[in-house]
Amino acid sequence: MNQIVKNFAISAFHDNSIQWLLNSPEDDVFTTIRSISQLDKLTEAASAFLKTAVVYNKRTGQYIPGNHGLVPNEEMIINQLRSYMEQKKTIPKFQFIPMSLNNSLAVADKPIDFFASYMYVSDSSLSPDQALILIINPNWLFENIEILNNLADRQQSDLFVMIGNNITMNAKSKKLEPPNKLSQSVMDHYRTTGNSFDYWVADTDLGKQVITYIRNEANDWTIVNVIPYEVLLSKLRAMRYTTAVVTLLFLLVSGIATLLISHRLYRPIERLFSQFSGESEDKGKGSDEINYMSNVYKRLVDELQTARKEQLGKLDIVKSYQLRRLLNESPYISKEEFHDVVSQSGFRIAVSGNYCVIAFKIDNYHPNNVTNSETEKQLILFAISNIAEEFIATTYRCQTMDIKNDMVVLLASDIDGLLMEQQLIGLLKEIQTTVLKYYRISVTAAVSEIVSNYSEISGAFARSQQYLLYRLIFGHLSIILPEMVKVNFSNSDNLLPPELERNLVEAIHSCDLAKVEEHLLTVIGVLSKYSYDQIIHSLFYMNMLFKYNLKEAGFTSDEIEQELSILSQSILETETLDHIKKSWMIFFGKVWKKNSEGTDRYSLLIQTIKDIIESDYNDLNLSLKSISDMLRMSSVYVGKIFRDSQSSSVAEFINETRLRHALQLLTDRELNIGEIMKLVGYGNESQFFRLFKKRFGMTPKEYKLKIQVENAREINR
Repeated sequence: MNQIVKNFAISAFHDNSIQWLLNSPEDDVFTTIRSISQLDKLTEAASAFLKTAVVYNKRTGQYIPGNHGLVPNEEMIINQLRSYMEQKKTIPKFQFIPMSLNNSLAVADKPIDFFASYMYVSDSSLSPDQALILIINPNWLFENIEILNNLADRQQSDLFVMIGNNITMNAKSKKLEPPNKLSQSVMDHYRTTGNSFDYWVADTDLGKQVITYIRNEANDWTIVNVIPYEVLLSKLRAMRYTTAVVTLLFLLVSGIATLLISHRLYRPIERLFSQFSGESEDKGKGSDEINYMSNVYKRLVDELQTARKEQLGKLDIVKSYQLRRLLNESPYISKEEFHDVVSQSGFRIAVSGNYCVIAFKIDNYHPNNVTNSETEKQLILFAISNIAEEFIATTYRCQTMDIKNDMVVLLASDIDGLLMEQQLIGLLKEIQTTVLKYYRISVTAAVSEIVSNYSEISGAFARSQQYLLYRLIFGHLSIILPEMVKVNFSNSDNLLPPELERNLVEAIHSCDLAKVEEHLLTVIGVLSKYSYDQIIHSLFYMNMLFKYNLKEAGFTSDEIEQELSILSQSILETETLDHIKKSWMIFFGKVWKKNSEGTDRYSLLIQTIKDIIESDYNDLNLSLKSISDMLRMSSVYVGKIFRDSQSSSVAEFINETRLRHALQLLTDRELNIGEIMKLVGYGNESQFFRLFKKRFGMTPKEYKLKIQVENAREINR
């Protein structure tokens, strides 16, 4: 209700016609008539809650009512308003002031003839020079309270309003009543707790009562609701019973729905099983379909294992031995023996021509990983071997073999050096794509140089394994060719450039994570040109460099040692430099986080408050309370934390921010002072002038004039 009246008062007060009546010192008959007509229209529009609206102009000494001559007791109302303003040194704004026609202020046991609400513009609550006075119909207020009371009657509770210091307003008698024990108890509780909203259980003459109140500081009113304790308990019991019944019904309905849905979902599975042809011995072993599917899976795994054993049996122990011997001891095999091995062992390679060794290595392979069984790992290698041979065999004669837990080797013959990049590399990419698609496993491939004699196969095999080590540089799913690692093999450097090391050390000492990351990225670029052994040596050197300089920067050994141990283990297990760089950044992040845990824990809150003020300084309602509400914190707590940290209050910081922006606008933009005042969040000109002069030693007008003079001098020069 207060907000309705307040909104109307603000809207009417800023109407041009009302402003004329408020401020005009002259008696312009025509303008006055038009303005009074507008006042009549506004009064008529708000007739639901308004008896009339009176404009007070101190310059003319006039009280101008709306709907003149149509308002009962109009002259008595104006006399009471005049008497009230003469008696009171301070007049509250937007408050419902109860008044009687027999006495300017309504008192206990006197009926309320109307409420007066004042709207004016002034620096304080002193008696204003101009005011818009709304004469509020008390019946409107009482009817609303009575509606609330009627609602409360249904809940067997009572509601009343307290005005000021314990005086109770009764909606039925429409008058003020003296304080009673209940109202005194409410005010005592409010003074004790300081809570604007609260409830408690009190022993009264009528027994235990639950008393709830909410206080409106704007009108100095307190709305009180009283309900018998037993009534409230009975409602809680009823609610508990209702909740239990609803819960049981919900569980029952859920159970029925679950049965219906599960039956509907099971139908496709039932149809699937019904389509199996023939009888399976697995059907009778399990108690349900899941067990049946598990048995089928086990049988398929057994069949795959059998197929693997058959494949190994067909390959033959001798064939496996001969292929391993060819890859490791080709210089010691004679030409005739080589021809015999190829023909007798059934190798799918040519006995003459060019040869090439391709090594495939599974990425992110950890032997101790328990997620896959040993059988499944062997099946994966078998699958990679078959896929590789199937693709390469479309163009070249080849033979594959898995020789380690994570490696498959392919020996290809009839290789044409001129076509290798166009054909072989394309086939290798297809192999990687197929394995990734069907098995979700990435593999890296390393290709040896093309050799023209079978005796060089062992050397090609050794070099392909060396090239695989450079996955550390090129990353997962890469295809490593001989020319890609020529620079690494020929590079003899084994130390980081001194300037790069110095820059990294400075970044560590300054705890600048962004700079550290930038320099580590440069380090990775330098390491990518080193040989594999040099890279590993440099990586462990970097760990020692981190340890030494972090200690110099003031970090304790306990903070470093544990994280360095984790970092060293991570480097040993990591397969690419990119992942190593990420491990380094995680290491520095953890160390610096531990070091920074002791810093000011309120810094984030302080910065947030400052950001809100900087963003919303032009909001007229910006205050400690609005900021605290936004942060969902107590204004007392937020104010104390800010003052303790910044040695100034939130209000002072708001004013400082607003004045700083005002100074900028006065300097840079052609705006009048009134516009600048609104742009920076001040609604009162005198307050703006006072604060500006206190801060800068001159008024905004004086400062603007000073700027204009200085600009004129600059132009004249």
